[in-house]
Amino acid sequence: MILAMIAQHWKEHLREMDDLRQSVQSAVYEQKDPLLIYKFESFELFKKVLAKVNNEVTSFLAKASLPEDNSAVRQGEAPRTQAPRTQTGRGSVPNAPEQLPTESNYNDPSAQRQEKREPVRVEKKINRNDKVDIQHVMSGEKKTLKYKQAEPLIGTGEWVVVQQQA
Repeated sequence: MILAMIAQHWKEHLREMDDLRQSVQSAVYEQKDPLLIYKFESFELFKKVLAKVNNEVTSFLAKASLPEDNSAVRQGEAPRTQAPRTQTGRGSVPNAPEQLPTESNYNDPSAQRQEKREPVRVEKKINRNDKVDIQHVMSGEKKTLKYKQAEPLIGTGEWVVVQQQA
């Protein structure tokens, strides 16, 4: 999380540096050395970025909660209870996974089977140029159109997609 914060601030800093480079070009008209102005302004921007990063990281660490069971932490194991959640400015993120893999989990085939999940099955997405059969809800009238032409009709709620043609 801390590295993500630093990376985001650094990206913003680089964008600001590009903007500064563009704005320093006008210093020539004021008969000032653009290189000196760029150096001073860039150093000020860098100090501001450091202050922002320090402030945000400190705030994040202050809001983070430590596990209550210290014996598990000393042994290098994850606590067996629900992992506490850390509040950040953008949402909550779990501090630690619910269960870290141990050496016995790697060798135990039953533990590996428990971790596998069923794949999520989703209906095939209809592309704009795919032909679809649509049917009017009230009259039962059927039409075969490209999906991009049928979209406004379906949007009214009076028509429904019956099937997609291959």
